[in-house]
Amino acid sequence: MDLRWTTDEQAFRREVRGFLDTYLPEEWRIVRLDNDLEEGDEPVRRAWQRILFEHGWLQLGWPTELGGRGASRMMEGIYQSELAQAGAPPIWGRAGAYLLAPTLQRHATDDQRKRFVEPVLSGDLFFCQAFSEPDAGSDLASMATTATRAPGGWLVNGQKCWSSGAMHADRAFLLARTGAPEERHRAIGFFLVDLSQEGVDVRPTKQASGHSEFAEIFLDDVFVADDDVVGGPGSGWEVAMTTFSFERAAIANAMLLERSMAEVLERCAQAGRSADPLVRQQLATLYAQSKTFSWLSLRDLTRYERGVDPGPETSLSKMGWTETAKRVRALAVDLHGIGALVHDGPQANDPWVHLWLWSAAQTIYGGTSEVQRNIVAERLLGLPRT
Repeated sequence: MDLRWTTDEQAFRREVRGFLDTYLPEEWRIVRLDNDLEEGDEPVRRAWQRILFEHGWLQLGWPTELGGRGASRMMEGIYQSELAQAGAPPIWGRAGAYLLAPTLQRHATDDQRKRFVEPVLSGDLFFCQAFSEPDAGSDLASMATTATRAPGGWLVNGQKCWSSGAMHADRAFLLARTGAPEERHRAIGFFLVDLSQEGVDVRPTKQASGHSEFAEIFLDDVFVADDDVVGGPGSGWEVAMTTFSFERAAIANAMLLERSMAEVLERCAQAGRSADPLVRQQLATLYAQSKTFSWLSLRDLTRYERGVDPGPETSLSKMGWTETAKRVRALAVDLHGIGALVHDGPQANDPWVHLWLWSAAQTIYGGTSEVQRNIVAERLLGLPRT
């Protein structure tokens, strides 16, 4: 791994910073380091998404023939890390812009690309992801939601959960079983479901943080036209694997961790705990862990640049980010003592309490820490399956 930036990468970093200096207003730069979807954030996040779309940043890594810049994985990582460092707000339709739109460019028909890609990127059309189910999270192929043939399309029945932003969404990109359960991956469809129609019930899920970032979706004979099926009716697993490959660069999460560490140090000083040997020991440990995660992220990007799939090593990065972030936020809350958890106490509405509570979700979505540990044990260390 080469930790030095090339001349082109340094020039690109300056370009990104220049763009942010020009187009990202100071009042839009967030202090909060999470990605929850709140009603009051919508105007800013929609406006910021429109700016990024109009200047081509949301299509950064797309081939030039598809309207992108053909940027390398390293350049995409630099871009995401600069957004994080600048405190840029998350865009309004993240799942649609970062996951669905590039997936459609690879698998959709010309008509589907024409109808969906630009509205999704611009923020005019909000898509949520509807993959997980109560009994099908890490083992997604065991999903129970079904799609059965109907004149001109399909009738979808089932339940989805942990769907971020579903209460705000116009549509969902959804996986449903089109054949027998024993066919598993070979009989799954990728559907673009209109959530405004009869038979759809979206129920926000109240979390320990008091927020409702995600929701359950119940579907009762919900119709999806053939024109809204991406790929063949049994090709959904292949399409979904493409979607998973577009997860945001881990280097952005490394930058968020660095920002978190800087703010925790400041909080430590404000609380008069900087000389506490136990606190200093925790800070040193967390700093070492965050740096290790940054290097793991750079290693993954370097392997991508060389045309090598990082493979199971990415499980280390996923665990490094989520587990370290949880510990950093726990320390930030602990610095203010038990009073930080009292709703009407002197630290009421402390944003770090929300971040700490939300960090538990981060160790679950995208593959739980337990699943990641199994991958590391079996595929990296060669340990026997339990």
